[in-house]
Amino acid sequence: MTDPLTARAFLQGVDALTLAVTSGLDAEQRVREVIGHPVEESTDDFDTAMDKGWLGAPNRVPIQFDSAPGGSILIEPNGYLMSAYAAEMTRSGGDLVSVYWQDATGRDTVTFARDGRLIRVFETYAREDAEGTPQPEEDGLPWDTDPRGAMVALVERIALRRVTEDWLEHTARRTWMVVEPSRT
Repeated sequence: MTDPLTARAFLQGVDALTLAVTSGLDAEQRVREVIGHPVEESTDDFDTAMDKGWLGAPNRVPIQFDSAPGGSILIEPNGYLMSAYAAEMTRSGGDLVSVYWQDATGRDTVTFARDGRLIRVFETYAREDAEGTPQPEEDGLPWDTDPRGAMVALVERIALRRVTEDWLEHTARRTWMVVEPSRT
């Protein structure tokens, strides 16, 4: 039997990514309200969506939508909006858990939000400095030895869906291009 963390070796080639799982809220409606209406809608795989995100100014960010038994899944190739706007996304109720990594900045962040509040935020390399109380879904994951594998395993636990290379990188899914809002 293949070790599930070893089976995720493909993630080492993904330089920047946010995976978010939402429950108890309408993900598309909340993205419209918090981030803004899409400037373009299409059906794209991961790489095509990522390439579109680098075109034009102002900064256009791809957000891809999928579903799983545990909730809606939002995928941001080279994005971080669901991490940065987690509390706002849940302001009208619901839950959001996001994992975000960015090789260029050296950030690996896990965020839990519920009902408009951040209830847990930590960098995988500094969990001792985390904000909030550890969540049960974090237990038993290899944070010290395989932080990105742990991040994806966390998403899998919550979404009740396996993250595979084929699913993440090769599945064409609904994709919105949004203009990154300015933070005030």
